[in-house]
Amino acid sequence: GLVLAYETKRIAQNLVDRVFERPENFYIDIGSIDRPITAKVLELFKATAYMMIHGNGIPQFPLGPLQGFSVAAGFHVSLEWGVKEINFYLEVAAGFDAGIGFAPFFLAGRVYLRGALHLFIIAIEARGELELQYDGADTWMHGEICGKIDLFFFQIEGCVSFELGTKPGTPHAPSLVRGLALQS
Repeated sequence: GLVLAYETKRIAQNLVDRVFERPENFYIDIGSIDRPITAKVLELFKATAYMMIHGNGIPQFPLGPLQGFSVAAGFHVSLEWGVKEINFYLEVAAGFDAGIGFAPFFLAGRVYLRGALHLFIIAIEARGELELQYDGADTWMHGEICGKIDLFFFQIEGCVSFELGTKPGTPHAPSLVRGLALQS
C-alpha cells in the first residue's frame, strides 16, 4: 500500500518562516539529488525523482553548480526483468536531469537511454546520452551513442559522439564592492 501523511498548516508556516526571515536561503525540496523520491512498481520498475527550488543555489547539481534562485528536477526509471544469476535478463533505463540558475544565468540538461539484453553467453548493450549547457553567451551540446556485443570469447564495441558549440566557463564571482558614496 501507499501511505502519505503531511500537515498543511505546518508546511505552510515553515515555508513562510524561511521566505520572510532570510528570503535568499529558502528552499523547497521534493526529494533531492542525493536522496530522491523512490517508487518500485510490481518489483519490475524502479523510478526516482526530485524537484528542488532554492533561493541561494544548488551546488550539487550534477551538470554544474546552479547559483542564485535555482530550480532543478530529475526523473529516472528502470526496468529489470529476468534472472541475473543465470545471465538471462533484460535491463532498460531512461531519465533526465534539468536545472536553471539565475545569478549568474545557467541552464543545463541531460537525457539518457540505455538497455542490455543478456542471453546466457551472449549480451547486447546500447546507450545514448545528450547533454546541453547554456549561460546566455555560450551554448554547448554533447551527444554520444554506444553499442556493445559480447559473444563469450570476444567483444565488439564502439561509440559515436559529437560536440557542438563552446562549453560555458566558470561563472564570474560577484563584485566585492557594489557602490561607494562619499559625504563631507
